[in-house]
Amino acid sequence: MSAWLIALVGLGYASIAVMQGIKGRVSMSVVFAGYAFSNMGHYLLAK
Repeated sequence: MSAWLIALVGLGYASIAVMQGIKGRVSMSVVFAGYAFSNMGHYLLAK
């Protein structure tokens, strides 16, 4: 899988985390922030 696609998915997870935080769903915001953070590691491996 290419690095740019992994980065795009990570940005998607980060935006969902922000939206969940705005809605007041802190637990789901933390979950999606964790997904975004893990994609940073995947991006570094694929780069």
